[in-house]
Amino acid sequence: MLDILPAEVIWILLCVTAATMAIGGYSSAVSGRTRRLRLNLLAAILTAVLFLIIDFDRPLRGFIQIPQHSLANTIADMEAAVASAEKKPGS
Repeated sequence: MLDILPAEVIWILLCVTAATMAIGGYSSAVSGRTRRLRLNLLAAILTAVLFLIIDFDRPLRGFIQIPQHSLANTIADMEAAVASAEKKPGS
């Protein structure tokens, strides 16, 4: 099984985002001034953050794709370093 975010975590993120937008809308209504630019900017930022979290969680799919060959090379280098360290006497 892949290590991905559980659905519950994504739902919690969505609920927190909805609550944040609701609080922003409520504060605009209470003050009597509509802050459309601020609320639209907040909605865009929250949407971008959620998109990035979900996209980074799935590295082989989505908008941002992370190649696996550099990670495989790093693992091979680390294994070679451990093997050479084990061969040295007195270590």
